Amino acid sequence: MDHLKRYSIIYIAFLFISVILISFYVMDEETLDFKWKTVSGDEAVMKDVTILGDGQSSPGMASYYSVVSEPFQLSVDESKRIDQSRESYYGWYYSDLQIEKYVKEYKSFMRGKNQWSENFAETDNQLIYVDGNENNWDMNEQNHIGVEILDKETENVSSFELAVEDQQIYGVSSITADNHNKLYVQLYMEGQYDEITDVYTDENGILVIDLNNQTIEDIRFPQRDMESKEGIEPSLTYQDSGLINGEMHYLYTYDEYKVDQNGVYVGDSPLKYELRLYNVEQDSFQSIDLQEANFYGGDFFRIYDGTVYAGMLQGENYSLTKFDENLEEQETVFEENVFDAEMEIGQEEVYPLTDVHNGYFYVVFPAYSTLTVADISINVFDLETGENVYQGIIQAAESMKQYQYFDLYQMEFEDK
Repeated sequence: MDHLKRYSIIYIAFLFISVILISFYVMDEETLDFKWKTVSGDEAVMKDVTILGDGQSSPGMASYYSVVSEPFQLSVDESKRIDQSRESYYGWYYSDLQIEKYVKEYKSFMRGKNQWSENFAETDNQLIYVDGNENNWDMNEQNHIGVEILDKETENVSSFELAVEDQQIYGVSSITADNHNKLYVQLYMEGQYDEITDVYTDENGILVIDLNNQTIEDIRFPQRDMESKEGIEPSLTYQDSGLINGEMHYLYTYDEYKVDQNGVYVGDSPLKYELRLYNVEQDSFQSIDLQEANFYGGDFFRIYDGTVYAGMLQGENYSLTKFDENLEEQETVFEENVFDAEMEIGQEEVYPLTDVHNGYFYVVFPAYSTLTVADISINVFDLETGENVYQGIIQAAESMKQYQYFDLYQMEFEDK
């Protein structure tokens, strides 16, 4: 009888656990209820696109203060939960499709390396990895970087180390390669000593590396060109880098805020807000006042195919503008309504998710909501003509209303 009782208890426990697991499975299936609907245009431009997001919901009144994050991905073919969020963490992204591709194709080379896109650059025949000692907590030894180069055709690997004298390196923020055996590595570094605060201010340095000679050709410090003014706090924020007319450029936004004697910001709006284009070879800036150009609040700044682009949302309209290499001439690529869903936008702040790929500009809107899960519009524009080549809606079912907020934070392209 005792063994029957024991088996009965085990059976009841197993049944109870099974019910809980099934309930969680059913709940998960219900929580991700987006339906993709093509309104017009060529669906082929969406075939390789995946939209990554997170939803957060409260599991129930018993755990009112507990918030559960539910990462998911959306595509024209399916919507599903994923195991781990790929959202940024201290400036780096978790492993993305590009890294997954590298791991699959170059398994031996990728073994033991940081799985962050910012540490890799790819040319036609090389895959380059730069180790900036991100995982080394000994501050006295963080003054060098390691470079590894894979020849994609022969699979031969070469490597070397470079010392950055009198500079402590905190990590790699981006690397860019051209097709002339030059590598540009942007580093977080210890900056100059501030006598007022008695601390070293962090800054970005750009290493210009000659891959043939395995030497540092130059090091640039764009932030040092910022003029120091009493009561003014300037900042230079990296946006993108790329070749323009065969020369490497870095794109930044620059702003100035008024601060009091304690360093506290005074006012909500900047005194100055500019787009700055830095030519590494010439060690010079070109700039444009974004406030005068009606681009205050822009969300997209990119160098793509040798051209500088800036995008901004105003209400339900999105505009994209391209600039010449001196930021003197500008041309509107398009300005159109990008919210085609069958509902109104509330009073909360809403943001778009944007990206550019294969000559097309993608706008997902709204990509963030704190009040309710809204229908989401997808628009794709041809960068050459400005034509809207695709319109779609991702419709949220009633079951999605349990989310306290949702956040679409990244687009990935499989044929990248």
